[in-house]
Amino acid sequence: MFRTILLLTCICFLTEGEAAPPPPPPLSAEIGPLYLSAQRTNYMRIGPSIFDVGEYDADDLRGGATVTDNGSGGKVADCTNELYRCVQVSYLVFAVPKGPLTKSAAYVVAGARITVEKCYRAKAGKCLVALMSSDCRWKKNEACIERPDSKNASPGPLVYFYFNWRYGVTAFGLGDKPVGIFQAEQIGQSLILQGSKGILSLPSVRNSSSGILHEGSH
Repeated sequence: MFRTILLLTCICFLTEGEAAPPPPPPLSAEIGPLYLSAQRTNYMRIGPSIFDVGEYDADDLRGGATVTDNGSGGKVADCTNELYRCVQVSYLVFAVPKGPLTKSAAYVVAGARITVEKCYRAKAGKCLVALMSSDCRWKKNEACIERPDSKNASPGPLVYFYFNWRYGVTAFGLGDKPVGIFQAEQIGQSLILQGSKGILSLPSVRNSSSGILHEGSH
């Protein structure tokens, strides 16, 4: 529960130091993947251009849980390039190769260092299900950078996320420093995908022209 609160709190303040823009309007339930905490108390919805975080009312007696309209959020960007499919949610970077993901994969995309921490299922040398880390070493001007190049840069977030080649990012969570596999697995389950189409999901899912959810092969 503490890590979930930390995740949502940190995301809301990732852009501190700049004039805070007005919070985006709540996303409709049909736009973008929905991720919930295990306790069903907090949520994040990730749309084509903005994300929304807030409280999830699982105790609604009117016939079903609802997403509140008083959440806050920020920008989502498509950071896909020739080699990687990539989504940047504020300073949280999620990226996987367009080609096969290997058990020892490690690469830098959108300024974040991404590493396969553990492969749970492999076939023909391809890792199909993995726990991955995404380390935004430094953040500056709404982007991650590998090394600080000025006094305006500050340490960025570390994200642990589960990736399934067909369903995309199935869960993720925010850590404050690198940890062992057991603890990383726990952190990575802070927010869990609802449904079968997460960010970077396959196949044949088109959410917008942004490419956040799109067709492809892996």
